Amino acid sequence: MKDEYYYENYDLFTDVEKVEREKKLQETLVQIKHCYGKNAILKRMNALDFATAKKRNVIH
Repeated sequence: MKDEYYYENYDLFTDVEKVEREKKLQETLVQIKHCYGKNAILKRMNALDFATAKKRNVIH
């Protein structure tokens, strides 16, 4: 993550631990895709015969 500072506002009903876990998960997914390519992690539905995600992610 860059050396940027940002602020977030939470209300009384926000589960801060859940928000932090989600951020960590998203950061991990970005790192994996950066190292291994866009097709490294796809949703299961993108493995179906009629799915187009792999075709769209191919570098020409």
